[in-house]
Amino acid sequence: MPIIYDLADPAVLTAYVREAPEPAKVGLNMILPDRLFSSIDAVWDVVTQTNSAAQFRAFDAETPIGDRDSLVRKSAEMLPVGEKYRLGEHDRLKLQGLRTGGNMTPVIEEIIFSDSLKGARAARIRAEYARGDVLSDAILTITDGGLDLSYDFGLDADNDATAAVSWHTTTTDIPTDIGNFLDAAENLDYGGYMIVSRKTARSLAANAKYQALASVGGVTPPRLSLGDVNAVQDRLGFPEVMVYDSSFRLAGVDTRVVGEDLVLFTPRDPSELGFTAWGITAEALELVDAQAMLIDGAAGLTAVSMRSFDPVTTWTKVTGICLPVLTDPDRLGIFDVTP
Repeated sequence: MPIIYDLADPAVLTAYVREAPEPAKVGLNMILPDRLFSSIDAVWDVVTQTNSAAQFRAFDAETPIGDRDSLVRKSAEMLPVGEKYRLGEHDRLKLQGLRTGGNMTPVIEEIIFSDSLKGARAARIRAEYARGDVLSDAILTITDGGLDLSYDFGLDADNDATAAVSWHTTTTDIPTDIGNFLDAAENLDYGGYMIVSRKTARSLAANAKYQALASVGGVTPPRLSLGDVNAVQDRLGFPEVMVYDSSFRLAGVDTRVVGEDLVLFTPRDPSELGFTAWGITAEALELVDAQAMLIDGAAGLTAVSMRSFDPVTTWTKVTGICLPVLTDPDRLGIFDVTP
């Protein structure tokens, strides 16, 4: 199907979807922020620092040769994501008769822009699920549309643990669990984030150990706020608790992005953990070839309208290619609060 330019200008349509705000409850891009690439491959460098000490030497002796840090460049191919929406001949004629008195172009343009916004939301929500997937086990698994793909970023065994006693039991010594986990997974950021579900946040607030640590003048509050919990976290030198509890419709079923009983430990500086790569789609390259877009601005979501003729149908298509990447999985901690 050829891209058409006589309805909605694809450059304007693409700019429209790119400038649209993120859908409500999309929040993991704070942990794995978007990064644009002028290709279909996500590329990142893994630097291993030697952290070795220099040596003393005698006067007039040769200075020892030091070891350089090692650098490995990695890459992974991004995956296409998107949707298209059909405006068929019958729909067009019906709209023409009901709303425009013969001129259907403004109505079709309105529908194209509305569908493009819907497609952009859908693509961004699917990217959010991909972020949640990779943050839940350091493995990205894609089974959409018959695909069977996975990318294992490699998580150290010390960075993945399960509570011996459920955190949803009020007497569980949660601070000891957190301290032991952070000590075992030594690359985690004590000043980072501890991402929990709303259910786990309520369990922290109702936990006897947290309530005792939050007591003032011997008075223990019956129920803690998130601010009270974070005050205890700060006093213990633990990461800040952040609530993330998003779910969307995935394949027609309301599905959580991150498991309700998983706690994610992430660094405060997202560049230390990874990013979400977005590249250049085939549709964007078509627009570049048609001089409707500059190659420097081609990366990211692309929205176009297309037409087929048997039957006469107008399509609105929003597409992107993306991939969430963990550049340093040792900075990610995953803790299951239920045995």
